[in-house]
Amino acid sequence: MRTLKRIGALVAAVTVLLAMTGCKKKKARGAKSAEELVTAVLEVINEDAEYSEVEDWMDWYGWIAFRLMEETDMKCDLPTCKAVVEDLDKDSDYIYEHHRDFVVTWKDANHENFDDDCYSLVAWKLCKSRIDEYLKAGGDFILKQFREFAPYDTDFDRDNLHEDKKHDVGYYSIEIDGEDYHAIEIHYYIEDGRYICYGVNFVG
Repeated sequence: MRTLKRIGALVAAVTVLLAMTGCKKKKARGAKSAEELVTAVLEVINEDAEYSEVEDWMDWYGWIAFRLMEETDMKCDLPTCKAVVEDLDKDSDYIYEHHRDFVVTWKDANHENFDDDCYSLVAWKLCKSRIDEYLKAGGDFILKQFREFAPYDTDFDRDNLHEDKKHDVGYYSIEIDGEDYHAIEIHYYIEDGRYICYGVNFVG
């Protein structure tokens, strides 16, 4: 599916979660609501606003954390997975020792041997390095990839909002008329009452 290929090439993409290469990761501040977040992101994609206006509402590495949640059948919460992403550059022994909750959940998801399975985390390390490269090119680089079908409607429609309150994640979907894609999605997580975008995705 071209959707996944596009996501893979763009961001992590194995999409579109923020730190600049060589700098310590800055904590994402987040928007006050889903409406504020998705409207601002769409305005940047439409080139009606500057990326700097939403920069600290973005956490592109969050996409990796969300995928790790999926790997553990959503039994591992996002903060736990985000902590693992922070340490992806470490070896499996370090993760085993410092992220016990993640390791236990990983094993509970029918992964018999964490030491062997941990080698699969190499793929996530590659995703992280790709995000580093894109961010080094400029934070706006990722969102520029989604201007193909712009301008998008920025009038917020709650019917387009899909939230998983249990895991404090959600996404906003807008239908598009494309040959290969039928929608664009803006994914976010909620932390301390703030809405933070961790991915943008074409759906085909």
